[in-house]
Amino acid sequence: MKSTLILATAIALLAAFSTAACAAGAPSPARGITSEQYPQQYGLGVERDLPVPMDDGIVLRADEYFPKDPNTERRLFRHFPVLLEQTPYGKDHAVGKLADYFVRRGYILVIADLRGFGKSQGQAAWFGARMGRDGAELADWASRLEEADGKVGLMGCSFPGVAQFFSANNLSPKSPVKAMAPFCVDSNFYRDLTAFGGIPTQFALAVRAVTAPGVNDDPARDPYAQMIVSAATGDDAYYGDYWEALNTTTFMPKIVSLGIPVLSESGWHDLFPGGNIDVEVAAQNALAHRPLAQPLSPGAPVSGRYQAIVGNWTHAEHTGDTLLPILLSWFDTWLKDKKTGIAATDKPLHLYLLGANRWVDSATYPITDGAITFHLSPGLIFGAGSLRSEGVGSVCPETSQDAAGCSQVLRWAPDGPGATLTFDSEKLTAPLNITGPGDVTLYLQSTRPDVELSATLLDVDPSGHVVKVTNGAQLGSQRALNPDATWYSSDGTLIRPSHFFTKEKSSPVPMGETVRIDLELLPSMIQIQPGHQLRLVVASQPADDFRQYSPTSELPNPVTPTPTEFSNLVGGIYTIYFGSATPSALNLSTASEKDLLFSATNWGPGT
Repeated sequence: MKSTLILATAIALLAAFSTAACAAGAPSPARGITSEQYPQQYGLGVERDLPVPMDDGIVLRADEYFPKDPNTERRLFRHFPVLLEQTPYGKDHAVGKLADYFVRRGYILVIADLRGFGKSQGQAAWFGARMGRDGAELADWASRLEEADGKVGLMGCSFPGVAQFFSANNLSPKSPVKAMAPFCVDSNFYRDLTAFGGIPTQFALAVRAVTAPGVNDDPARDPYAQMIVSAATGDDAYYGDYWEALNTTTFMPKIVSLGIPVLSESGWHDLFPGGNIDVEVAAQNALAHRPLAQPLSPGAPVSGRYQAIVGNWTHAEHTGDTLLPILLSWFDTWLKDKKTGIAATDKPLHLYLLGANRWVDSATYPITDGAITFHLSPGLIFGAGSLRSEGVGSVCPETSQDAAGCSQVLRWAPDGPGATLTFDSEKLTAPLNITGPGDVTLYLQSTRPDVELSATLLDVDPSGHVVKVTNGAQLGSQRALNPDATWYSSDGTLIRPSHFFTKEKSSPVPMGETVRIDLELLPSMIQIQPGHQLRLVVASQPADDFRQYSPTSELPNPVTPTPTEFSNLVGGIYTIYFGSATPSALNLSTASEKDLLFSATNWGPGT
């Protein structure tokens, strides 16, 4: 079984707003948005534990940080826009450098404890409509503070970042909220964090361990605890109405209709790499009245009102320091009507290209509709196969052209020596730009009615040093694809399998019959250098640190099959097939050098 979470690690990760630096890379030559452009003008005052009654009688508590005269230290009775953050971590801890930075530059900052957390009343929940109504009421209250000018911006990172979407989804057309900046966010809780490929994780439990319990919350019985149990053992282990109501991509039509500009952020080494991209895609699609889940294709109209940053950093890294000037520029644009130029772009995705160590601006996602396919070849030694970019007919040994002779066996066992299949490419002769999601397609037979698979793509340099590029996992019983959300390249190559994950679409794996299972690889943006090799590692049970992309310590978040899933998996032996009739393959979104527009703006540290 999976090991328990290291809660101290989770605390260090989820409660922090600045962590150690990521992998090294050359500084970008592009110009940056810096604090020198925004000098301090005001002193700083605070009123703590202000009561904010909600419509059901529950009282939330908030701290107000306000500008003061820098010479007399007296309160200034002038009007300023308000920045609102809602947190489960305790408002005293959440403030960090935010008050000192924004209030001294002409903003009121309000930080409130979410319902059921910190000094606020009520029962804690894992997001939801009630949280959204609270956020809308908090925004109205904040806009009426004595020094407020009536305009409110929503801000915050991680849990406070995601909470913004729920607030915005509950706003009225006359709401004072005029901009939002959800940082360190994902887009779809079930798909991104609380289940991997249909297999539940311990993510919500880990987050619960680092939150601040509310004044009258019952952590053992509140809605948050009920969700944890149901997601681990009950109907919420599947994607259903509960998770659909928490899928923030579905909020974007409402948010766009209200005209609220959105600047989102995440990192390539985040808990879910590039987790904000789906929200950005949904916003642009909503603006153009396109289906929310389709890719941003070349020529599709986009707007600078909705922008996304994905950098070379971990969860929450730099959000409390070097990214603050970008936040300030965003809010100055929409709350103070300043001509900062940040919204004047027709390429609203700002993605750091690892390996090349440069920022790329794009109006499309994936960057192009191109792809490359590597066919999996088993090789003559167990576990030592290859990735072949030539035709599928070359993947089987000449003496083993039939399906039975062109296969490898994988047992359901913990990831480790003897329990994985490895496939290496030839050394690259030219740079390979991986610029989007990917797919691993496997054809197999199983001795049990379910299958658990994982795939990890690695970059191997000439010295043998290995860097994780991307990975994915999949439960065999959840193999059904949603055609409305599955992406293909221009030549029909599957580059992003999207699964239903619902109880209704779940189907046992027929024992002894060949089935196809597609594993979605997380989005990545990396230039693999000449002389390097790609390595694909296929396993059954993912390691506890499966989703760790950073050299610094991150949340392990292991997958934990439900009791039913476990009983259907135990003892499984999988025979994976290769060759023309069963073309197991790795598919990657790619772009050529000429397809990449390197940014004139430095959107954050490259190291």
